[in-house]
Amino acid sequence: MDLTGIRNMKSSNEEKIKKTLKTTIVILSVISILIIILIGLLYVQKKKALKIFIDGADNTKIMDSKIVFEGDKIYIPIKTFAKQVGYEVFDGEYKQSYIEDKNKCYIKNKDEVTSYVLDSNQIYKKIITTNEVSNYEYFEIDEPVKKINGELYASINGISNGCNVAISYNKENNKIDIYTLSKLVTSYTAQGTKFEKTSALVGEDVNYSNQKAILYGMMVVKNDEKKFGVCDLKGQTIIGTKYKSIKFIESLKSFIVKTDDNKVGIITYEATPIIPPEYDNIEQINNQLYLVAINKKFGIINKEGKTIVYSEYDQIGVDATKYPSIDNQYIMLDKYIPVMKDKKWGMYNTDGQEVLGLEYDEIGCTEKYKSIADPVVVIPKYELIVAKKNNAYGLVDGTGKTKIQFALKNVYSVLSAGVNKYYMVYEGKEINIEDYLEQNKK
Repeated sequence: MDLTGIRNMKSSNEEKIKKTLKTTIVILSVISILIIILIGLLYVQKKKALKIFIDGADNTKIMDSKIVFEGDKIYIPIKTFAKQVGYEVFDGEYKQSYIEDKNKCYIKNKDEVTSYVLDSNQIYKKIITTNEVSNYEYFEIDEPVKKINGELYASINGISNGCNVAISYNKENNKIDIYTLSKLVTSYTAQGTKFEKTSALVGEDVNYSNQKAILYGMMVVKNDEKKFGVCDLKGQTIIGTKYKSIKFIESLKSFIVKTDDNKVGIITYEATPIIPPEYDNIEQINNQLYLVAINKKFGIINKEGKTIVYSEYDQIGVDATKYPSIDNQYIMLDKYIPVMKDKKWGMYNTDGQEVLGLEYDEIGCTEKYKSIADPVVVIPKYELIVAKKNNAYGLVDGTGKTKIQFALKNVYSVLSAGVNKYYMVYEGKEINIEDYLEQNKK
């Protein structure tokens, strides 16, 4: 090989070495960049790992593995969370005739019960404070209750409404801040003169319903003359301090107010009167209706202030102590309102139309038949109402039509395998009501 050939070969080898070095450098550079990116991502991930604080205390270790993100929605396990903020938790419905049901749960503190149902956009609340008539409230929530890994979950909105907490999520910092009602009450009542010296939410004036107004940006206050009013959380007056008492209605964001002459009415959170203060008493029946009393006579008014049932009845609603399994003593099957006058019972629907005239001795059957039997007002599956006339029981529907003649000695239910079964006693025979109705369909 001549000198020129040797030189060309050397030059070619040098070029190959240069190309290999360049390739190696490029690969190493890419690897370095990828490592830097990976380290950065790991740092960001660590920096933005979900943090959960309840009343300012870090609760991440307990709750972070349970929180579920689905798109822009956050779901929180109902019972797990409720335990963290002081509630008792149970499966099933809040009824005296308890039936365990994994698709339902309720949470309970000393003042209130909240019930959740799988796939439902509605939660149900019952105030159980001592010396207070039970109030029934229903709340629409933004997402239905879900089951995840065998546990019922609710959205932030569902948890906020049901557990009486304020929840905020900071996406940038991946942080959930939760404040309980008791913490908020303590915080705002500590601010003194900003809220006319006395908040009316602590001490002798404590009222659980009124405390919850804080969750909606309002606060019940009391001045030195012991007159009550409402302000916002900046201390600006909403309802002037001129009332003898005030009670917050959470589901409607309204207030039941009592004047110096002991007359009661309802005012909205915008200080607009719904029901003028001319009644002796007002109690909430549900999100739409109020029980009103004047001169020891009772009626029904809706949330728009329209009279549904005139105040001329001696009693509205059945006796809850006689029918412990019912949800709402005032409304049967979510449609019908029992009324009593001069010891005779009738019934209206929730639109104010009379469906049963005043011709019945009793709505429901309270007579004991067997020790294991429970008293009955309605047969839910068939939307039938139990009534008594001429010393015998029968079943009627919401149109006033008699479905089973008034010839029954007794009507009762028995809890069997977690399900209520309904029976009637006719001529000494016990007959399953559902079987009878199925066999006698027209």
